Amino acid sequence: RDLHSFPTRRSSDLAVVNKTLMQLSGYDEITLGIPEEAWPLNMFFNMPSGKPCTCLFPAQQDTVLLAADADYWYSYKGYDASTFTEQDKVASPGCVGRDAICETPMGIAWLSPSKRIFIWNGTNPPSDIAATVNASMVGTYGMDDLSAADLATANLRWFSFGSTHFLAVFCRTNDAPDAYMNL
Repeated sequence: RDLHSFPTRRSSDLAVVNKTLMQLSGYDEITLGIPEEAWPLNMFFNMPSGKPCTCLFPAQQDTVLLAADADYWYSYKGYDASTFTEQDKVASPGCVGRDAICETPMGIAWLSPSKRIFIWNGTNPPSDIAATVNASMVGTYGMDDLSAADLATANLRWFSFGSTHFLAVFCRTNDAPDAYMNL
């Protein structure tokens, strides 16, 4: 499907992406519920790269909307299209899919189209943290085992249990699991 909805952390915001077009709802301003109020024209804007948007993510306590294509991240601030300020290419590479991103205590983590995991605190350049898990070890799957055809549906999640923390990637692999997994 070309049309995806991306719920933000606040239930009052909803951004919809149809290839390169992003639309923000006028939720707080809606009085009659007519389409022109629900999706006002001043809340539509295009991806600057002309490439399809792969991921939207609210950041900095929902004051910034980060949009990604496969190559770069773009930053939007403002209340509507007339007050939006855009910063082109604030980070690279982009995100592979809408669920391939999560927030961690160290910053935003995402899966890139090159099967790498990056983490970014919004200030310093993103760091590639997948180098140590790129290749498969005995009894495990590595980033190289992820199916390129299924990357867009990958999920990245942060788990924290006391002093133990996990960043998990959920995605199809290139082979079916077996009892001897990579032995």
